Amino acid sequence: MFKGFDCDSITVPACVIHNGDKSGLDQAFIAALLQSLDSGSDKYNLSDDAKVAIKRIRKAYKHVKHKVVSVPLIDEEATTGKRRWPNVSYLVESIVPWMRQLSAALVYDALQERDEAVDWDTVSVWSAEFIASPNPQSLPFEKVAEIVLLNYVRKFQLESLDWVSGWSAHPRPYPEAVYHFQLHFEPDGWVFFSHVIYRQFQWYVSFLPSSEALIGLRERVGQF
Repeated sequence: MFKGFDCDSITVPACVIHNGDKSGLDQAFIAALLQSLDSGSDKYNLSDDAKVAIKRIRKAYKHVKHKVVSVPLIDEEATTGKRRWPNVSYLVESIVPWMRQLSAALVYDALQERDEAVDWDTVSVWSAEFIASPNPQSLPFEKVAEIVLLNYVRKFQLESLDWVSGWSAHPRPYPEAVYHFQLHFEPDGWVFFSHVIYRQFQWYVSFLPSSEALIGLRERVGQF
């Protein structure tokens, strides 16, 4: 995600179970996001950093073609005979484990140890910009409209929560236009991450940490 950018990185010990065989998922995930933005670059309000990232990764599209499929989201030609909307990316492998690993890595970075109270294989992951589908087939306009409406009602509810900014790599932070994250703390101890990628995609991850880990996360962002 940060290849070619002048920044440091957050690194944590690898987990044999989850990181032992990524099979190029990192590259496929980032390529999927950027290929979607590339398809509609004339319609989206992209940052300069996002445009740079798109330019750098274009040559990699062919290397992930078995993992990422560019398809029209809406089956417009069946009803109007023409196309108006850019393509989206269908990712063959699920994005959900990747987002869980990212969240787990940030928690480890804050605590400098694993929180054994969290089963990262089961934590909730959701995005308004993601539509689950068993295949890369375009959907009828009515179906897409229904999903988008429900998703953005839920996203509005999540965005109305009190969020605090997360941290970044040090001393050279990540470009905020490429990636940044926020946290929300519920009164009952639940923690929400909001991962924002290229200022276009937002993923929410929620989990219930141990009381010690909760204190550590609050301290990391200055929320005592």
